[in-house]
Amino acid sequence: MPAMRSFLRAVALIFAAFAAVGCGGSDADQVAFTNVTAEVFGSYSQGTYVLRSQEELSAAWRPFTQSGQDATVLPQFNFESAMVIGVSLGVGVRCYIPTVTEVVRSGRTMTVYWKSSWPDGPTTQACLHQWPLSDFVSVPQHQGEVYFVRLEG
Repeated sequence: MPAMRSFLRAVALIFAAFAAVGCGGSDADQVAFTNVTAEVFGSYSQGTYVLRSQEELSAAWRPFTQSGQDATVLPQFNFESAMVIGVSLGVGVRCYIPTVTEVVRSGRTMTVYWKSSWPDGPTTQACLHQWPLSDFVSVPQHQGEVYFVRLEG
């Protein structure tokens, strides 16, 4: 039985090592988010947005919003406790609007998962007018890195 005892010790040591270095599971936490697309509605340049202050929101909002319309009042957010993140694909067929599906935080990293069938996914006659292709959400303030991951649409 000494061989069995040695084997069990080795297995216990491996599990302890995995636990010590964090390989035994995920330390990622789901982040609650609120959709704020209607509040910051407009035609944004294609890209991802991480807006941690009212000044950053203003810089992103003013050049692209309300194209051809009278300017509206800049939305106000409590950036002491929240920030706005989002994805824009510019302007295009409405069926291709991106959707933020999940936000996860792991240590100092926040990952935003989103999907869209753009640029060549299915569409319908109802979608054939031009529309701002963007989705913005409010999440708790985060000072670390923010990554965007596109999922299959």
